Amino acid sequence: MKEHRHNFDESNWPFEEPINHVAFTTKKVAHEGYPILLITHDEDGDWQFLCGTANGAKDAVVACSGCIYERHPFVKEFSSMPLGWRAWRQNEGSEWHLEPEEQEDR
Repeated sequence: MKEHRHNFDESNWPFEEPINHVAFTTKKVAHEGYPILLITHDEDGDWQFLCGTANGAKDAVVACSGCIYERHPFVKEFSSMPLGWRAWRQNEGSEWHLEPEEQEDR
């Protein structure tokens, strides 16, 4: 990802991954201001920040983790979520639920 600056104090970065680490999201979250309703910390260390309204590959985009954090600073609450876990909520005002992701291999 191309180097760029953010509008927050980068010394307070809450994630283990670098600020410019690629995260998976949707066009609606990245460009249209949709709320994040599902956060996953994949077994391989990747993060997904999804809105629950777009499920196809055509809706997916990669984004800088720092840019996600800049637009949705609450995600810092999930920065220590273990690998293979997910957090989800019904809508923007709902309570978050955390659980391990179901693995098809198990």
